[in-house]
Amino acid sequence: MNRNCLSYWFPKLRDAGLPVPDTRIFKTDVSLIYLCDGKTPDGFEAFIAELEAAAKEIGLPCFLRTGQFADKWNWRNSCFLTDTDLLTRHVAGLVEASECADMMGLPHNVWVVRKLIPTLPLFHAFRGRMPITREFRFFVRDGVIEHQQPYW
Repeated sequence: MNRNCLSYWFPKLRDAGLPVPDTRIFKTDVSLIYLCDGKTPDGFEAFIAELEAAAKEIGLPCFLRTGQFADKWNWRNSCFLTDTDLLTRHVAGLVEASECADMMGLPHNVWVVRKLIPTLPLFHAFRGRMPITREFRFFVRDGVIEHQQPYW
């Protein structure tokens, strides 16, 4: 299992009792890379139906990402889902961005739908108008915080 994937580390946070947003994790065998060529891969409709059901259950707007990437810089067209009619477009964009994010592309076989955490942005940035807030990262080992730092 890839330790960088949300499907690896998120359950550890949740199971440790830390407050986390309502989150649904999906694994798929659908060959989503075909979306980059404008083709609809076999099994895509069922995959989209799963994501759509989760988005409706969690509530819109919600946060959509792969296990390793959210393309937050393109916020309005990637991870910020306001309407399930846009789901196919957001998935295709995240697949393309994942392919471009690394020399060999980032995996996109794990997908996540999360409740959007309400924030009061200080400002918006990047081409997708991503809301920038005060955010911190904590690094924990064996239940002890080893380091904390501002994120943005």
